[in-house]
Amino acid sequence: MPAPAICFDAVLVRPVGPHAWWVRLPNGHELAGVIRKADRPAAEGLAPGDLAAIEIRPADFSRGRLRFDLSAALVAKNQRPV
Repeated sequence: MPAPAICFDAVLVRPVGPHAWWVRLPNGHELAGVIRKADRPAAEGLAPGDLAAIEIRPADFSRGRLRFDLSAALVAKNQRPV
């Protein structure tokens, strides 16, 4: 049975593909984050510095799954770090 995912807040650093971003966790660790197909419409218009939630599996801390819902995407667009 796979271990449950761990969720963190992350800052989008730069896109690495049409549906993937390099993200930075609060502790400074950087990893690749992939946007789920179901979340892609809510993730349109993202820019470096936006906030997102990322799910990481304990077996692999080098990649994760970016999670968005409509309210999270709206909040992320309005709360870019200065």
